[in-house]
Amino acid sequence: MNENGMHDSYAQIIDRYRNKPFQLRAATHGRDVRKEEQRQRVLAYLVSEHTSNQCRCFSFPGENWTFERLLMGVAGDRCRFRGVERDWGILERSVRWMPGSRPEYFEEDLSIGKVIGYRTNIASVVYAHAESWFSIRGKDLAVADGPSLRQSKNEKKRWHSRYNDNTMIWLDFTSNLCRDAMRTFRWTFRQCDPKARSVPIVITMSLGRGVDGISGISQREKVIATCLSGNKYREYMPADHWVYRSDGGGNMVTFAGTMNRRQ
Repeated sequence: MNENGMHDSYAQIIDRYRNKPFQLRAATHGRDVRKEEQRQRVLAYLVSEHTSNQCRCFSFPGENWTFERLLMGVAGDRCRFRGVERDWGILERSVRWMPGSRPEYFEEDLSIGKVIGYRTNIASVVYAHAESWFSIRGKDLAVADGPSLRQSKNEKKRWHSRYNDNTMIWLDFTSNLCRDAMRTFRWTFRQCDPKARSVPIVITMSLGRGVDGISGISQREKVIATCLSGNKYREYMPADHWVYRSDGGGNMVTFAGTMNRRQ
């Protein structure tokens, strides 16, 4: 939001970051400059399309929480962060970079198993695969020593406010379009704040040949849109896409759009 109280356009935000190269150098720690430029473009899109008063971002924070800290530098105290990490070693190494207060280990005992992770006053990361985390339903969330979430509105509200009411999403995959990613997309609507009319979402993946021979960008975008819209609550509207080459030499594609609440 600019000094006049209006949201900057996507192009204006991109131009502003391009005019601040020190931000790129400060965040890269001397490596992966192309990836940092990618983060800046994702940040520009998500901020320009964000409509909620508070920023609650779901992402894959990785080891350094680099993107999340960039976002906090733009949105400030309004930011809250949620994420998943499937590699426990990476998760443990990432704890020292988590935004907010001193990180604390936590456990949630559910009927489907134990959820573990770390949290601060403004951020949390759980040890899970994205598709498994996204697929959790109300009937799966019966706590071991208390009423199920279906029976307890307070418990359901607590779980939702702690993990699921996100107002922006970046799914930054290192793989191509695989079945795990498609399952994640089918359940992504559950991560969206139900009060938000529109939730901006960005999806990044490898341009390698995907599942069932899917190879072209337009084919990928169609499959992603179908998976994201396959529910009665949210419909995905594509807005942009771009291709970049990682410092490792691989071609990556990023899709940007919004998860719009159905009428």
